[in-house]
Amino acid sequence: MATSPKRYLIENIVGFIVSITPPCHHITLLLSQSMDRQLPVRTRLAIRLRFEIWNWCKRYGQQIAVIRKASRSVPERAEQLDHKPYFQREVD
Repeated sequence: MATSPKRYLIENIVGFIVSITPPCHHITLLLSQSMDRQLPVRTRLAIRLRFEIWNWCKRYGQQIAVIRKASRSVPERAEQLDHKPYFQREVD
């Protein structure tokens, strides 16, 4: 069964992007590093290209961004936290 020219082109483009971008396990490491420091432009572009073809890498990036945002909203000092259990807070 012959493939259509459109499908052939898409498969070749995806194959090219896969060949020039880091594998997914490297992408996850790079995404974690990007939380601590700014990555070089070429690396950021490679990550963006990878996001276009692999949804899982993109989802991982979104998840760690949410975790980072949530962790920034938590007070750093333990005294600022309300240590009462949730059910006691509603009763008081």
